[in-house]
Amino acid sequence: MSASALRAKLLTVRALSTILLAAALAQPAAAQFGSPPGTGGAAAWIGGEAGTLRAMTLSDGASASTWQLDKVTPIRVSVDYGRFERTIGASISKATMTMVFDGASCTKCAAQVAYSQILGRYRAVSPFLMSGLFAATELSAGVTNWGSLKGVDGAVLGTSGKTATDFTYGLSLGLVLPVGEMVELSVMYGALQMQHEQQGNSGKQNIGLNMLRFGGRVRVSR
Repeated sequence: MSASALRAKLLTVRALSTILLAAALAQPAAAQFGSPPGTGGAAAWIGGEAGTLRAMTLSDGASASTWQLDKVTPIRVSVDYGRFERTIGASISKATMTMVFDGASCTKCAAQVAYSQILGRYRAVSPFLMSGLFAATELSAGVTNWGSLKGVDGAVLGTSGKTATDFTYGLSLGLVLPVGEMVELSVMYGALQMQHEQQGNSGKQNIGLNMLRFGGRVRVSR
């Protein structure tokens, strides 16, 4: 990642953290220091997030090609169970990624591939200073699937439809702002690793899937 891209991400995180902190300080004292969502017991949660998955290049063994993938904004939906402080659950995210496909069957061709990811996750939160915010840590493991590979703008790949499924694991860190007793808002930065089969029987390569996500969860049971 270039220095300018890293600087832009850090500025984005700082700006959002400032907004969340301002929102927390603007809450009435009772809400700010009262019970966060779900402290009365275990509950089910439904959440949604969106964020930017950075551009990347990977060597793909299934299609014997190199993919120069553009950045994309996947939508993630999650279901969790537990107390506000500790939950376990699962998330699923999907997107269609455009790319430059470079292989024996088609050189430097416009193409696209369907990206989907299913992760099990464990999430823990703890108070962050005296701000009304909570620091969140999330551990994840699951699979990332690449499917429905095809050329666009008339390109014929010769390997269309081939798929790959990759073991994926990682860590996310962020901030959570409770809003009342049923809702929370969050910003998370995820650093995931994916093990993808390379061309030419070269084994698996580790690919970083880094994403800054914005979203929230709603408590749906007491």
